[in-house]
Amino acid sequence: MNFNQFTIKSQEVVQKAQEIAVAHNHQAIEDLHILKGILLVDENLVPYIMKKTGLDPQMIGRIVDSELQNLPVVSGGQQYLSNEASALSLLNSSRLNV
Repeated sequence: MNFNQFTIKSQEVVQKAQEIAVAHNHQAIEDLHILKGILLVDENLVPYIMKKTGLDPQMIGRIVDSELQNLPVVSGGQQYLSNEASALSLLNSSRLNV
């Protein structure tokens, strides 16, 4: 997976997801980290879409924060994308090749 082929916003989201994982001492970067990264990086479009579909962006953020607290904590070791997060990243990169 070549992150240089990602859009700037996608790169920012992955970077934010990694920062969130580090802050929580999570070894794997999960789809929850990516979702939280999306919520933090794009503060306009995502909440707008959520509101239009009847979702409360603040409630979603609280749920994600709560679920992040339930992930296993690891000290040391190399960070990696989980299988779920890798699938999201592959989906993103495949859209760029269309």
